[in-house]
Amino acid sequence: MAADTSLRTGIFLDDDTWPVADNPLVSMHLANLEHEGPIQTLRSTSRWVNVLHHSPRTRRMYPRGYPYGAMSEELTTSMAKHGPVIASQGLWTAVPDLDAARIASLGGVNGVPSVHLETSDFGGLFNVAPGDYLTVCSMNLAFRREAIPAFYQLPMDDNPWKVGRFDDIWSGVMLKRIADARGASILSGPPLCDHRKAPRSVFRDLFAEAAGLDINEQLWRLVEDIPLEASMTWSESFSALAQGLAKVDSARLLNGAFVPWMADRMKAWVDCCDNLA
Repeated sequence: MAADTSLRTGIFLDDDTWPVADNPLVSMHLANLEHEGPIQTLRSTSRWVNVLHHSPRTRRMYPRGYPYGAMSEELTTSMAKHGPVIASQGLWTAVPDLDAARIASLGGVNGVPSVHLETSDFGGLFNVAPGDYLTVCSMNLAFRREAIPAFYQLPMDDNPWKVGRFDDIWSGVMLKRIADARGASILSGPPLCDHRKAPRSVFRDLFAEAAGLDINEQLWRLVEDIPLEASMTWSESFSALAQGLAKVDSARLLNGAFVPWMADRMKAWVDCCDNLA
């Protein structure tokens, strides 16, 4: 089963992340993609689940991309069935994946906060209930091949508005929206990796993130207002999101003109995938 899964699986692993002892990264990701049966399922009063929720030490430590307006969340947990797993998000020990403002508030002017995560800060594998969202970080992530048309790592930095550092976050929002519509799931937790982030200016990252913060607060609501049908393919679903985002009133958002610009590139991505299929 695992060998067959590996033939149709992609894995992202950043160059500053390393496997953790007793967490065989590839085999655990493949097992997650084949997971069946009930699993710990979280639902949030703010519609956003903090992937660092397990530990009292990190419960209010919010990862990069988590909307500031969703931080008042309360979580409920149940054991529930889930649909086919389309992606497996492994989390990270050592340096937490926080945004620049949160890193600076923890004294990390060199880009590395004073708080480091331990394996004890994490629990087991979990699912986020349909209709709720989570941050999806591409540092340690596996996904099924069929999701590729709907999992474009969005273009960042090289744009007139200097929006940056939300590529995997916003692609994750879109993947979760499409997965929910199709009855599929994104699981998070192990395999853990050790994030050994190299020092760099937190203010450079802050500049890139600030340009997209207003969009980040509202993008998930824009995405969920776009109708999707369970009968749509992954490609058709992503195309529908691109078409819907192209029509967004960009005046509503700071640097909102980035959204239709991004939508044009989403359309080009779908066209490329369709032509390669």
